[in-house]
Amino acid sequence: MKKLTILIAATAIALPMAAQAHQPGPRGPQGDITLAEVEAQSAERFANIDVNGDGQLTQDEMKAHAEARKAEWQENNDGERRGPRARRGGRGGGEGRGFDRLDADGSGTLSLAEFQSRPLAMFERADANNDRVVTEAERNQARAEFREKRAEMLGQRGQ
Repeated sequence: MKKLTILIAATAIALPMAAQAHQPGPRGPQGDITLAEVEAQSAERFANIDVNGDGQLTQDEMKAHAEARKAEWQENNDGERRGPRARRGGRGGGEGRGFDRLDADGSGTLSLAEFQSRPLAMFERADANNDRVVTEAERNQARAEFREKRAEMLGQRGQ
């Protein structure tokens, strides 16, 4: 389940964020996403979180960024929580576990490469023909495969 939470988060970060310049659809921005766009968007996000500009992210910087985004979201949505995370009281999992998984070298901080590892891995999995572009069709296929794997995982946990 912990891997599933990270997978969902990485998908939410990597694939849609680079499509912001594309035409909006019913689920937000849609269109082709290039590897270069994902790299640039994640590097920009890294820089926004790295408030002290030292090229490393700490858990405190990540938490502060998450809290600021949550506060901004609540302000824009009248503080009402919706969706599955609202029902179970938040993200689930232990605090810092996702950070620890990204911290490949165990340094207690995340480099840009470590920060980008999940979004880039998700991009590579979605890029079925390895052309460094994820099309809407590839993104939909990746979502369908993820849902199947999730259903299998949840089915196994219930037995």
